[in-house]
Amino acid sequence: MQSSRSGGSLLPSVRPRRAISETLAAFQCAAPGILKAALLNVVPSPLGDLADVTVDLGNEPDSYASTIGYTGTVVALDLIAGALAGRDGDPWDGIEERVTAAQLQAGAAVAGLRERGARCVASDGVAAGASRASAEEGALLLREVVRMTAAASATRNYLHGEMESAGNTLHLVYGDGREIELARSLAGAGHLTLLITTADVDIVENLFTVRLPRTADAVRVVLETVVLQELVAQLSAERDVPIESFVFANDDTKEGGLDMSDFEVAAYSPAG
Repeated sequence: MQSSRSGGSLLPSVRPRRAISETLAAFQCAAPGILKAALLNVVPSPLGDLADVTVDLGNEPDSYASTIGYTGTVVALDLIAGALAGRDGDPWDGIEERVTAAQLQAGAAVAGLRERGARCVASDGVAAGASRASAEEGALLLREVVRMTAAASATRNYLHGEMESAGNTLHLVYGDGREIELARSLAGAGHLTLLITTADVDIVENLFTVRLPRTADAVRVVLETVVLQELVAQLSAERDVPIESFVFANDDTKEGGLDMSDFEVAAYSPAG
C-alpha cells in the first residue's frame, strides 16, 4: 500500500480488471482533499494513476468474467478490513486445502445436475447475509458465461412471492437457516435445486448439496464462489459455449474500449 497523504474523507474504488469509465470519472471529479484509494488487479492502470493509495493483486492472469479478480478482491478487502480493525488471527489459514475440498465436492454435485441444468431457461440465486455477494456473483457468471438468464434475491424477498415464478429454473440456494427449508420446498415441487450450506442435509429428489465448513464470512464467500465457478464451467461445457467468449461488445464501458481480437463472439442456441 502506498499513500501520498492522509485525510478525513475517503473515496474507495474496486476495479479487478480494466478501468470502468464511470469510476475514472468519479476519481477525476473528486473534491480536493479527498483521499482516493484503489484496489486493482492490473497495474499500471489509469485508475491507479489517479489514486493516492493503491493495493494491487499482482497482475494475475484472469478470465473475461474476472473470476480471479473477484475472489482476489474479496480476500484483499477482508485483509484490509482486518488490518484496520486490528483483528487477531488469520481466517485465511488453510484456504488452499478448503478450496480444493470445495471444488471436489462441487464437481461431484454438479456432475449430477449438469445435463438437466443446462436445459434450464433461467436461474435464481437466493441468499441472506454475506452469501448475498455469492448469489450476485453466481447470477453474473451464469449470465455472462453460460448465457442463462439469472437473478439474485434476498431470502426474505424470495419467500414473499418471487419463488412463485419457478419453472424450468435452476435454483441456487445459499445458507443454513430458512434457506434449507426453502431448498427442500423447491425440490419437493420438482424444481432442480443446488443448496450450498454448512448444515448436514438429507438428500431428496431434485436436491443437490455442497456442504462447506463453518468459516468467517469472507472465507465462506470465496468457497461459495469456487462452487459457482465449477457449476459454470460444467454448464458452459454442456451448452457448448466457450468460456472466453461473449455476445455483445460495448466499447464505451471500459477505458480505451475493447480489443475484439482478444475474445470470441458466441451466442447460445438451444438444440432444436
